[in-house]
Amino acid sequence: MAKKKKKWEIDDVSPKLSYDEASLIVLSQRLSSLLQAIRAYFEDESVENLHEIRISLRRLRYSMETFLVCFEEKKIMRVYKI
Repeated sequence: MAKKKKKWEIDDVSPKLSYDEASLIVLSQRLSSLLQAIRAYFEDESVENLHEIRISLRRLRYSMETFLVCFEEKKIMRVYKI
C-alpha cells in the first residue's frame, strides 16, 4: 500500500539534494500551487477558493523566508514585499 502524501510534502525533494537544489523545487511548487489557487478562484469566486489563495500565499512566504540564504536577498525581498 502506497504511503499517503501529507499536504505539506513536496514532490521531488529528497535528503540527497543540496539545500540550494531543494529551495528551487520547493519555491517552484509553492508558486505553482498559488497560481493554481488563483485560477480556481477566478473560475469560482467562493470563500473556500479565496481561503486556498491565502493558504498558498502563506506557504510561499514561509518558504521564501526559509530559503532566503539561497538567493540574493534584494531580489527575494522585492518579490516578498509584493
